[in-house]
Amino acid sequence: MIVENVYWYFQSAIDPETCNKIIQFDRKNFFRPGYIGNTSLSLEELRKIRNSRVKFCDQQWMFDLINPYMVQANENAGWNFQIDWIESVQISRYSKNEFYDWHVDQFSKPYSPIAHSKDIEQINKEKIAPRPKNYIGKIRKLSLTINLTDPTTYKGGRMQFDSPSWTKPTIRECVPARAQGSVVVFPSFVLHKVTPVTEGTRYSLVAWFLGKPFR
Repeated sequence: MIVENVYWYFQSAIDPETCNKIIQFDRKNFFRPGYIGNTSLSLEELRKIRNSRVKFCDQQWMFDLINPYMVQANENAGWNFQIDWIESVQISRYSKNEFYDWHVDQFSKPYSPIAHSKDIEQINKEKIAPRPKNYIGKIRKLSLTINLTDPTTYKGGRMQFDSPSWTKPTIRECVPARAQGSVVVFPSFVLHKVTPVTEGTRYSLVAWFLGKPFR
């Protein structure tokens, strides 16, 4: 699908105090290696695509914080997607040499009642768990990310988008959104990546908004 606006951003929308609060949230919940939707990948294959650490949160105050930006971006960008749920919020950490290569957030099929995931203890084994009922039959339609880190404290870690046209792909970067507290919203089918961090540590908040499949 080709859209006029590949992303919509709000520069420095979240204050530094709140950004640091999110970074420091739930210190007992350790960051674990991030995974991707394809559970058949080996650890070696996975690390060629994604090398970063994450943890998940289900805090209502975080949902309340980010939801207005999704609603406004959905309208302002002209997407007008039907949205009715949000997944658990992910806090990501990118240290030196860590990255997330080209990928899309949307899966090929709607969520089923069974969740397939991986954790650090069972990275090469399949772990099956029931999925929340509000996920079932829905797809990721919009993705949101917040840069939680002062950009002067790290290098690299740039978020880039593949902006396809009728003739050729174009790599784009939302430079203003590198400012701490900036919010970027984009359709979950848009190809994007985070370039390797070369110095320091980059933290971000990521969220996915769900709705019934496109018709």
